[in-house]
Amino acid sequence: MIDLRVNIHQTKYRNIKKFTINYFFVNYGKYKYNSKKEAETSALASDLFQLPSVKTVFIAENFVAVEISEKFSWKKSEDTIVKCIQQHLTSGKKTVGNEPQLFPVEVYTEMDVGPGTLRFVCNKKLVIKDVKYDFNQQDINSSMATALFEFPYVKRVAFQNNHIIITKGGAVQWDEITMELRSFIRKYLMQGKPIVDDDLLHA
Repeated sequence: MIDLRVNIHQTKYRNIKKFTINYFFVNYGKYKYNSKKEAETSALASDLFQLPSVKTVFIAENFVAVEISEKFSWKKSEDTIVKCIQQHLTSGKKTVGNEPQLFPVEVYTEMDVGPGTLRFVCNKKLVIKDVKYDFNQQDINSSMATALFEFPYVKRVAFQNNHIIITKGGAVQWDEITMELRSFIRKYLMQGKPIVDDDLLHA
């Protein structure tokens, strides 16, 4: 069972608050809904628009931002919105119905501190908290790390926000393997496959 937690953050706009969830529930993209009509493609946004206070809904990655109408106060609206989000996320319904099957992903590299380590930077957030794995570690709870360890030269994998940090072993040089790894990472992410198992995505 998912340990669902919702944290509330006030934005710079008085009528907009951000409700952050402790795991990803949208694979890719940002979705804004300004009306019940626009929200027909999103089960969560449709549920939120049933509340009279809700004016605008914005959904992405692991958060929902909600704008309420001027005539309503957060004191009366906040708990109801949290309950609506919780009910949706425990219902098993798909949050947005128009997510692409293949996600546009860009990956570029940056040198890290040591010569044996290289950073692959992606244009999407990968994890909520930092995690790292060694190739000989038991019970690796990361589908992507497990897949990367299929490359014999990959010895360590770390995920930080939108970075994948790979440590290589052996005599192989980065210019011999960077293109292969970059291509693999990009294809993996485009398919929306899981990065880290749900229980480790929790913040």
